[in-house]
This record gives sequence, C-alpha cells and structure tokens, in this order.
Amino acid sequence: MTILFSKKFWVASFMTIFLMALDYWAWDEVVSLSVKGLPAWIYYFVILQLILVLMIYTFSKYYWGNKEDK
Repeated sequence: MTILFSKKFWVASFMTIFLMALDYWAWDEVVSLSVKGLPAWIYYFVILQLILVLMIYTFSKYYWGNKEDK
C-alpha cells in the first residue's frame, strides 16, 4: 500500500493515461463499425475514461486523504 502514497507512482500513472488517450498508433486506421454499430475507438475511450475515474477516486482517497485519518 505504500506505493499509493508515492508521488512518482501517481505522476507515472496519470502520464500513462494521458499518453494512452493520444491514440497515436491508430491515427491512420480505417474506421470500421463494430458492436452496436459504433467505431471501436469509442469503446477504447469509454474504457480509458472508466480507468481514469477509478484512478482519480483512488488518488483522492489514498494520496490526498484527510490528515485526521492518518
């Protein structure tokens, strides 16, 4: 659990999410429709945003936390 209190861990985690959101490896792909008629990249970004929400929740709970709790 000590990794959750590390500034370097959170910087690296949020930087990774940011770099994954750039999606530079799929810029030249032809858009094709997948499940329910939506392009595959929409599902990629929905999942990425859910991961970001979980990271922000964990960050605010463990790294910020209340000083009274520690």
